[in-house]
Formats: sequence, C-alpha cells, structure tokens
Amino acid sequence: MTRFHAVSRWLWAVGALAACTDPVAPPLPSTLTVVQGVQEISVPGQRLDTILVRLTDARGNGVPGWRVEWSGDGTVVPVDTVTDALGQASAVWTLPRDSVFGWFQYPAGPSGRYSMVAAISDFGEARLATQARAFTADRVEAAGNVACALRGVELWCWGSNLFIPEHVRAPVKVALPAGLTITKLKVGDDIICVLDQAGMPWCMSRDAPNSLVPMAGAPTLLELIVIGSPWTDGVVCGRATTDRQVWCWTQAAIGRGVATRLDDTEFTTIDGGDGFGCGLDPAGEPWCWQQSRVGIGPFLGPFPPMRVAGTPPLVSLSVGDRRACGSAANGDVWCWDLRLVRDGSVVPAQPGADWIRGPEIMVGYNDEIIVPTPTSFRFWSIDRELPLSPYFAGYGITQFSGYGSICFKAASSEIFCSYRLVYPINDIPIAPGPPIAVPDPISKYNR
Repeated sequence: MTRFHAVSRWLWAVGALAACTDPVAPPLPSTLTVVQGVQEISVPGQRLDTILVRLTDARGNGVPGWRVEWSGDGTVVPVDTVTDALGQASAVWTLPRDSVFGWFQYPAGPSGRYSMVAAISDFGEARLATQARAFTADRVEAAGNVACALRGVELWCWGSNLFIPEHVRAPVKVALPAGLTITKLKVGDDIICVLDQAGMPWCMSRDAPNSLVPMAGAPTLLELIVIGSPWTDGVVCGRATTDRQVWCWTQAAIGRGVATRLDDTEFTTIDGGDGFGCGLDPAGEPWCWQQSRVGIGPFLGPFPPMRVAGTPPLVSLSVGDRRACGSAANGDVWCWDLRLVRDGSVVPAQPGADWIRGPEIMVGYNDEIIVPTPTSFRFWSIDRELPLSPYFAGYGITQFSGYGSICFKAASSEIFCSYRLVYPINDIPIAPGPPIAVPDPISKYNR
C-alpha cells in the first residue's frame, strides 16, 4: 500500500526570501509532493524508475531552483538534484535485498515496509513508503525448502528446488494439464503430487520435472503423504478410497513406473516424515513402516507396517525425523522413537509439558513438537519449550503445514513462511527471526 506524505511550510518572510539568491525561494507558500512512485513491491532488489517529486506554489505552479536531498532504504541515486522549470526532480530507487525462505543464501523478498525521502533543507520533505504485498492462497503445503499453495484452481510453488529457477523466489504459477482440477496437494523437497476430482494422483519430480503426470497403477485415493528428506529419494503414499489400504510409489517411478500396494492393513489416516510413514488403524492403534530401498517401479524390498503398542486409541498423527506423535481423543499426546520401530521395542511416552495437547500437533524436521494456538505456535524441543511464540503472535493462524520450514495461512489469507524453526548445532536449538510474508509476484507496479 502506498502512503504519500507531503510536508509544507509557510514562508512569510518575503523580504528575507527575496534576498536569497541560491536557491531561488518561492514567493508564496509551497508544497513538496511525490507525483510518481510505486504502490507495491514484489521482487528483491527491484529498481524503481522513476521516483518523481514536485515543488509547487499555492497556485499549483512548479517552483524551480531548489536543491533536493535524496535518501532511503536500499540505494537512492539522484537523477536531478535541483528542481527544474516545472518544479520537478527525480531519482532511481533500488530496494534492498532481504528476507529469505528456503536455503538462507537465496533471497525471497522483499518483505516489509521501505521508505524513500526527498528533502529540501529548511523547507520540508516528501516521503514515499512502499509495502510488499503478501501472497494470498486458499491452502499452503510446505516441506523442507519448498512450498506450494492452491489459489482457486491455480497451483503456485516457490522456494529452492529443481522445479523453480534459482533467480525466482516469489511464487511461480505451475502449468496444469488440460482439464485437471486439484482437490488435494502434497509437497516434498523434490516431489509435488496432487489428487484430481476423481481422487487420481498426479505428480512431478526432479526425474519428471516438466509437468504433472498421472501415476500409473494407483487406485483413487483419499489423501497423500511424502516420505523422505532432502538427502534421500522420496516415496509417495496414498490411502485408497475403496479399502483404505496404502499404495506407494517412488520418486523415480513418476512417469516411468507403477504404484505398489504396501499390504492389506486398513488405515483411517496416514502421515510421513524422514524415512518413515505411520498410520492409524480403525481402532486408533498406530502402525509405522520404514522407507525401503527403492528403484524405478515397485519397491525392491518393502518393510511391512509394524504396530506400535502401548498407546491409548489415537485420533491424529504426525511424523518427524526420528519421532512420531499422536493425540488421543482427550487431547493427551503420546510420542515414540521411529528408530526402534523395526526392533519392536518402541515404548511410547508423553512429553513433559502439560500444554502439549492435541489433536492438532505437528512434529517438525528436528523432532520438535509444534502446537498451534488460534494466534500463535508453541514449540517443544528435546526437554524444554523454545521461546519462539512471540515471533508468531497476532496472525490469526487458520492453517499450517511444514517439515523443516513452516508455512501458515493467516486470517487475512496471506501466506507466511519461516526457515528451519529449530536448527540444532551440537543439540543446541537456535531460534530464527519472525515469519516472512511470501511476496505476491503480481503487483500494481509490474502488472
């Protein structure tokens, strides 16, 4: 949003002004205003040509000969340092590069508010303020260092992966096959999969990057999960519409292979993390399976799901790196270590904080437990709460997603994202800065 702020000063000492020869003083009260600027900004380092200000007298006539001092955020380079015959002076304003989403070395902004000032000494100033417009969407899905969102019937993605050129850090509209309407979306570091209106899966990956393609051999599905990390080939699984059994396929199989049924276990919900998938059966018991070594086509040796004993019936589930957690109907949260799933020695336990309540919980990339509130998040890592909630206060969070990075939808439908919320170095959690408004690639300036 643009804010023009014009400052005027009444100059009554006509005799004194007449004695001034440099600069030439206006004979009547005058006003300095911005007459050409930019209303919204959307790309990092955006060069704004041209910022134009004008000095006028009370009759609206231009006043020449006054020296203008330029300043502002980023870089402001004067084109004119003295008002011309029309009372005008101009400058080129290059916005700073800051704000990041995804890998920290890539800019993804700008985000926030920037100002430029044109001032005339002992007279006044004109200030132009610009605000980056946040991207709005109906739903957002994030994983690692990439995110996608549904906006109406459109699919938009951003971050750092092989689908998006490295110089583009605002959302990019993904071309969809003719007739494809997306109803569900799931994102991995190098995989994007959707369900169409019939529940059929479509995917694209680094091995099939040009467009979404139908997944051969898969039944109609109710939901999708991605199992994997930035350092492993991902596996996509879905819960079948007819019998609620799980079907999976590899990243390499997209466009060249077929989906494979995991086994005959029926699930009411499923979730995926780094190398593991878990689900709840109709009795609310959790089962987990490990990502197997995979190739093009079916699994080369899948690990069947193993029941996790020792929890009450669960109603929700979230899987992280080495930890999974589920919530009982009364809100109690139970967690277990995924490294022990194959050994059959998993002992679920409740985390040591009474505010960790379900059913809406999420286990993050570094096994932190994330609990949303209507306006914020709370985080629990290792054995203590992390002091991050002030960064996330006041947004009115209506939907969130993430694995490594978190993105959320505010009550305004604006999308905010943060880089790795917890990035342990020698088991010491480090808190990042506040969430970043994802910039809208379409602005009034460059439309």
